[in-house]
Amino acid sequence: MPLRPPLPCERRDHGFCRFCPMCRLSSPVLRAMLEGVVRVGNRAQDGVAGKAMAAMGTFSIETAGAGTHRVVTVSGEADLAHAEQFWTSLENELGSGAKVVVDCSGVTFIDSQGLRVLLRALREAGDTGAELALAAPSLCLVRVLDLAGVSGMFDVVDVGSHVR
Repeated sequence: MPLRPPLPCERRDHGFCRFCPMCRLSSPVLRAMLEGVVRVGNRAQDGVAGKAMAAMGTFSIETAGAGTHRVVTVSGEADLAHAEQFWTSLENELGSGAKVVVDCSGVTFIDSQGLRVLLRALREAGDTGAELALAAPSLCLVRVLDLAGVSGMFDVVDVGSHVR
């Protein structure tokens, strides 16, 4: 059976119909997606520049504490572009067998690679005898952990109780 092109919706008086293909393709949201508009946080960026900006979102990681108690503060976008930096910092802290608390209150976005880093760090902590816990996980991180079904794997603690 040959494929036929979609027929235009005959009910144009109601605005965009979500059922027929022509109306779905002519909706402003889908048109913007097809034209390459990319959402970066709360601002929209166009085309290639927007995609590059989205890939290079802000990210920072800082380490505090001494001895066997360490706090790693993560802020910004824990995504593919920053996964290696994120992993390297956690690996260095976990290698010493320390009690590491990852302060996630500043995480604004996390993708599957950021989640992978956290799960890998949890496994590394178990292998090296270190301890890993999350402190003040942001709403986006809690949502990703819940969606992935791994929220129960992480201990959530108060960051102040582990800094000495």
